[in-house]
Amino acid sequence: MTRHVGRRVACAGALAWAWASAAAGPAAAVAVPCRLVVGGGTVASPGFPVDTNDWNRLNFSFYDAVNDAFAADAKPVETLFFVAASGDDGARNADAVLRKALDRGCDEVVRTSVFGDGSADPAELVFRLSMAPVSAAYGGSLGAPTWMHEYRYPASDGALARVSPNRVGERAVRDALAPHPAADKP
Repeated sequence: MTRHVGRRVACAGALAWAWASAAAGPAAAVAVPCRLVVGGGTVASPGFPVDTNDWNRLNFSFYDAVNDAFAADAKPVETLFFVAASGDDGARNADAVLRKALDRGCDEVVRTSVFGDGSADPAELVFRLSMAPVSAAYGGSLGAPTWMHEYRYPASDGALARVSPNRVGERAVRDALAPHPAADKP
């Protein structure tokens, strides 16, 4: 008889745990925190021989390479990509990033971007990767980047044709996952 009662208690305990996990939301059901990789296109930069569609392709190629490289790591990866348009809403995109990170149980957001730096002489094509923590406390928030690095290339027509966003993305992830000195932290 004690054995039978023990089973009921165990079943009741399992049901209570399952109900509490379901009530806590989707993030609570995730056993291993994930990494959300976010990318987005860029509207054409003045003075660069690249139009908005080309910026979108450059950004997506870099983002895709970063996704693939992080997928080889043990931590699960979620993805989110925004296509550039002249009417992009940065606040709405930031809300979407936070909402997806919290819904999926991610504890880290990795941002990828490719853009032109016309203030450099000569102008440069910049590939940037940054990593920031996600906190679920108080409704959720994204922390300041804990790691950020830029990979810069001359923005001449010839250089743009030779730069491989895939190779830059693979290198960026290797650099991000390697132990890095405090100098690399923003």
